[in-house]
Amino acid sequence: MLLKTHIKQLDKQKKVIFLDEVAWFETPRSGFLAALGEFWNRFCSKRIDVVLVICGSAASWIIDKVINNQGGLHKRITSHIQLLPFTVNETKAFLEMFKVKLTLKDISTLYMAVVVCHFI
Repeated sequence: MLLKTHIKQLDKQKKVIFLDEVAWFETPRSGFLAALGEFWNRFCSKRIDVVLVICGSAASWIIDKVINNQGGLHKRITSHIQLLPFTVNETKAFLEMFKVKLTLKDISTLYMAVVVCHFI
């Protein structure tokens, strides 16, 4: 496996494997989660320098297929991180940090389009 080879070549500093939208990796014939479980159990669990972060917008999929699943990643969760959307003020500050100049009305419209669509 290329990832295993790559990790072995790196120094002993912490390595973070970050998998976003992991539900899209697990197609009916991919076997992705089974392979990830085996990779974790046979290689990563023996190391203290590897952290695996799995996330995605399909929270119910992650709960069913990863957290509550009895497969290779069963009881491997060390912590949960619940990320909440920015507030309108945080969105404004974020945009200003990147020198994006929008009116408060435009920021509010952008905020509503992104946050409301996320929860639909």
